[in-house]
Amino acid sequence: MYQRLQDLGIPTVITRDFDEDLSREERLRRANEAFGGSRDAILISNHINAGGGDGHCVTNV
Repeated sequence: MYQRLQDLGIPTVITRDFDEDLSREERLRRANEAFGGSRDAILISNHINAGGGDGHCVTNV
């Protein structure tokens, strides 16, 4: 996704490219720092689970 956005000429920043636990405050700080607090920025948050799940949530009732 990053490369495609770059290919389209869209200014793109990756705030992290490895798994780490961040507090909500740290996530917001990094996003604001990366985009200078611009109101024109769009934040895309991809979550890729490596825990062996299939991405589906199953609830037993």
